[in-house]
Amino acid sequence: MELYIFLKFLTFYLYTLKLMKFKLFSFDYWDTIVPIDAEKVENMRKERAFYLSKVFKEWGYEINSDLIKYISHEIWEIYKSYDETKEITLKKIVSDILLSLKIEIDDERVEKVVKIYEDFLIKAGFNISEGIADFLKKAKSKNKKIIIISNTPGANVEREILKENKIFDFFDAFYFSCEVGIRKPHPEIFERAINDFNILKSEVVHIGDRPELDIVGAKNAGIFSIYYNPKGYKYPDNFPKPDFEIKNFEELERFL
Repeated sequence: MELYIFLKFLTFYLYTLKLMKFKLFSFDYWDTIVPIDAEKVENMRKERAFYLSKVFKEWGYEINSDLIKYISHEIWEIYKSYDETKEITLKKIVSDILLSLKIEIDDERVEKVVKIYEDFLIKAGFNISEGIADFLKKAKSKNKKIIIISNTPGANVEREILKENKIFDFFDAFYFSCEVGIRKPHPEIFERAINDFNILKSEVVHIGDRPELDIVGAKNAGIFSIYYNPKGYKYPDNFPKPDFEIKNFEELERFL
């Protein structure tokens, strides 16, 4: 009897999924649209720290590149731990890094280092996830709206990477936390998009790779959540389950 009830429920669930079609597709950015290549990031950090050591020497500061790299990483980790209602810009992060290195700061110096951070990230050569371009093309052919909701202290890098990979124009809007002033998983960053598009929550889906940010955030906002899990990780038990899980973007096409 229990097996019969389970099979009936499963059949109904699969049928419901087949019927579900969304008008607005919201994507996380890093490790969803753009995978983080650990080797590229590590090489970029080393090269950036070495370059910054030369800049700082011109300013009269002899600072080892390993220390610059370490302080940069530590400040970044502190940023990631902030409450979602407080967003910190790249300018603020850079200011904190310079102060931690005991470098006297002014607007000109901060802006110069911000530009260095952005340039090195852009030049790192990040690619986009396999299959995302094809999905975006199909979604647009069906007049779907596509947005990005992402936590980031600076959005220039993210936009440039999309342009370099020729998918920037597929997106109708960007909700980067540094510009909105709210971070995932706070529901307000999702609700801002829902209100802007004047759309029902039942017509919106958010796709992302972070249970604690993307799935919790979508649940908080009352929209359908999809866990992007290309490496097949076990979903953590301490977070609410996603409404659906995909390993590739072809599996997302059922919702178009």
